[in-house]
Amino acid sequence: MTGVAAAVLALGMVGCSNDAEPVDQPTAGEEATGGDQGPASSDGGGTATDSDEATDDQSEVGASDGGGADAPEARGSAGRPPAVLYIVDGVEEAVDTSQTPWTLTGDGLAGVLAGHEVISDRTAPSCDGELAYTDRSSVNCTASFDMEGLDGEQELTVMAVRAPVGFDPAGSPALLVSIGAPPSAQALETFTDQDNHLVGVGQGSMFGTDELSAAELGEAVQATANSDAGYAPLDSPIAVTECEGALPAGSPDPVGCDVVWEHSTDAGFDAEAMAVWFVDSDPGLLVALEIGDQSTEGESG
Repeated sequence: MTGVAAAVLALGMVGCSNDAEPVDQPTAGEEATGGDQGPASSDGGGTATDSDEATDDQSEVGASDGGGADAPEARGSAGRPPAVLYIVDGVEEAVDTSQTPWTLTGDGLAGVLAGHEVISDRTAPSCDGELAYTDRSSVNCTASFDMEGLDGEQELTVMAVRAPVGFDPAGSPALLVSIGAPPSAQALETFTDQDNHLVGVGQGSMFGTDELSAAELGEAVQATANSDAGYAPLDSPIAVTECEGALPAGSPDPVGCDVVWEHSTDAGFDAEAMAVWFVDSDPGLLVALEIGDQSTEGESG
């Protein structure tokens, strides 16, 4: 088992600095200006094992300062995961959910971006047009960043995505922002599928730089979805039954897994997972859960 998988499985992610000296476990990130909150690291919930397994491995996941200060160069260029923002809090207030489909004006979208803690106020964000909550929906924007490894004006692809809210099949409007390179066609299709609800959590500065086997990916998906420190925690834990294959380092495409609600194992549904760099936190896993097709299957009786 790789160090990445061991760190994901350990109860309370075991962090290490760049020189492999142990440090205290990071905590969830501070609430962002403008309402967005990004976690500093996963608590590894749902698949905890003896933490000695992680500490014995010399390739443990490193901990960041939780503020996005780990530059891409610090993680090495090989297998670098795509850079994203997953914005949940404050989006619903800006989206007109009385319309079908839900819509967010270009000015409203720019305002949400401007309120995020990692986006600089040196130049006001601007967006090409309105964002509709439909499959494959995205809008091009520009915004400036004041971060090591991500400095100056950047091209953004902002996607209309949904966050889980209990077992509501509609979920809540959220934004997934791809920074620099646009998402792959498969990633765009997966994450903007309006039946999919996104969960994610930062898991350490080296996460995503090594391939995860199918078994390791399943463990990471389960830990991510069941983490209380994530961007959009679930109300009920899930279990992964199988993943279709390995997740290559730096892959721009998600890999599929089969999951069930732990309390209702006959209610299986799909999950798609991709390693990303949450620029307001750490590299980690972004998981799309097909909750929109579940209606009441996840509700406990």
